[in-house]
Amino acid sequence: MTPHRLTANEKVTELDTPIASAAILPGALLLGVLLTGPTRLALVPLGGGSARVVDLHLDSPQEVALLGPDAALVRTADGAVWALANLGGEVRPKVAAREIRSLHARPGGAHALGIGADGSATAFSISRGEVSARTFTARGGALRAADVDEHVTYVIAEGEGGGVFRIHPGATPELGTSARAELPREAAELDRVRGGASLAVVFKRGEAGVAVITGGPRRFDAKLVQLGARVADAAVIGSSLAVVFLDGRAALYDEPTIAAASAAVLAPTSELALGLRGRPRVLLATSIKGARALCVGSTSGELLSITVSAAEAPAIEPVAAIEAPAASALAEVIEPARASAPAETIEPPAASAPAETIEAEMPQIEAAPPIEEIAFESLAAEPAPAIEPAVAAEEPAPIAAPAPDLAARIAEFEAELVGLRAALAAVEAASARERLDAADDRARLVSEHEAARENDRAEAARDKASALAEIEATRWKDRADAAEDKAQAIAAIEAAREKDRAEAAADRAQALADAAERAERELAVTVRVEREEGELLLSNRGRELESANSAVIRALQEEHAAALARVEQSHELALASRDEATAALKQRFDEEQQALAAELDGATKRLGVEINRALAAEAELQVRARHLAGEHAAALALQVEVERLREDAARHKAEITARKATIDKLEDAVGRERERAIAAERAGAGVINVDRAREKLGGVLDRVRSEIQKRR
Repeated sequence: MTPHRLTANEKVTELDTPIASAAILPGALLLGVLLTGPTRLALVPLGGGSARVVDLHLDSPQEVALLGPDAALVRTADGAVWALANLGGEVRPKVAAREIRSLHARPGGAHALGIGADGSATAFSISRGEVSARTFTARGGALRAADVDEHVTYVIAEGEGGGVFRIHPGATPELGTSARAELPREAAELDRVRGGASLAVVFKRGEAGVAVITGGPRRFDAKLVQLGARVADAAVIGSSLAVVFLDGRAALYDEPTIAAASAAVLAPTSELALGLRGRPRVLLATSIKGARALCVGSTSGELLSITVSAAEAPAIEPVAAIEAPAASALAEVIEPARASAPAETIEPPAASAPAETIEAEMPQIEAAPPIEEIAFESLAAEPAPAIEPAVAAEEPAPIAAPAPDLAARIAEFEAELVGLRAALAAVEAASARERLDAADDRARLVSEHEAARENDRAEAARDKASALAEIEATRWKDRADAAEDKAQAIAAIEAAREKDRAEAAADRAQALADAAERAERELAVTVRVEREEGELLLSNRGRELESANSAVIRALQEEHAAALARVEQSHELALASRDEATAALKQRFDEEQQALAAELDGATKRLGVEINRALAAEAELQVRARHLAGEHAAALALQVEVERLREDAARHKAEITARKATIDKLEDAVGRERERAIAAERAGAGVINVDRAREKLGGVLDRVRSEIQKRR
């Protein structure tokens, strides 16, 4: 087992919005990051390069699962799972399943697993760009949490105590259980699981206690441990546990540390401060270019990569025991230098230390360097320090009383210096003798050690031959025992397989019955949901049509008001013109009546002039009648348009029709007056009957006055 540690963290990218979830496709070196506010999916290449961000327009995203480089699943807070295809183009989310509590991605893509609100499981898969969902009931009870690996599925099922940890082969928990473990009662509230070949962890975001499951491959044991800080997310790397805490730290716990865990807070094997602006949210374990790494996402949008490297093993020092006698021998050499007895100091360590060293280092004797190099290098490395202690040892005692004058003091110092020089010469001579004696002893030790090494090699060869013979015999015995055990195991496995097949057949039949019943219920639910969706769509369509109709009606009302204003303005102009014409006509007729009354007895020529004036007035009336007719045609056109927009225009149409009738009557009256004027003109060609003309003119004036009164 190689120990690991967290060495460094490196910022991969910064996405500026909170990270809700993430999923990895190791084969494509692609990391999918689900972002909130607004909802987006960032596809980050782990091999280097810029991230590609896709807008999703979904409410409250929770989890993401990558089905491929161009397809993904997203679970929202309302339990709906949306299928996203064509991530490189226009994304159109489509509901793939509902009432899903958690979504779990498969590292290889193409498949994902969802845990329903009722504890059922839903398998998602993609084929030719279409995502399909299949719901089934897992064996062994309702599911609480799951984790999908490439070839196995880890689940937590409801049960007595804290639940049951199970391992199922395959991408779904449909096949039989290959291993299981009972969780402690304190783990009943833990709702997330991360699994590996020899380690699994069950935890809950924001809690400091986690349940670790160790063992394998058939037997697992679970226990509750305290990590001392609130957990944000966890991941399993081989036999080690990686955790990120809400306080911004990442920690790694290796297998020996987890195995030795007790009721106390578990101390991490390696720890690293992340230095994030926000809090850690997501932790994923992956392998980039053969190196293990951790990906960490935060609530501030930062994405980090943490390197997990192998810890360096402590170096083996096989020659430490041989160097020690040399150092002790040198220390023994210095002390006799003070007493001029160097011969007794080297023999005891030289005689005892090498034999003990050889016995202690016999397993590593082949790898150790030659003794000559060790001995003489150790002896030659420390000659100088032996002189200083000797000089310090020969330092004379201080003078009892000071010299009476400076010359006496200098003489004493010179005498002391001579004594020190003599002592130094004696120490150097003793050191030279000791070096020669030590060299002789080392040469003798080397020869003795070489002889001992040859003897040990011979004995080791004999022991090796005998050990090989014993191992070979034991191996044959073990092979026979293994063959027998294998036969028994095969028989037991065959019996277990037959039993599992029978149980699987029964479970399959029961599952088919349950599936049929569930399909019927799902069909009813689907019909009800589709009906509700249809009613909702109809209601929405009705509201949209009502709003559109309201807008159209408002526009028509505005157009109608504008048209009505134009019609009223035109009508007022026509009435004003008519009133002006009527007033002018009345004035003219009054003038004519006065002229006729004053000059009736005058001459026929005056009557002709008045008739000409009447004809001019008639022509003017005709012009104004044509003008009124044009106004009437425009009013009719506007009336037709107003009638199409609103029935309220009928009243205006009736008024215009009444005005048209009035105009027609006026035209008829004008025509009759014209005919009478013509008849009067013809009568004036002969004998003019003044009384008759006066009566006719008075009748015309009366009719004009009555018509004017009616119009008013």
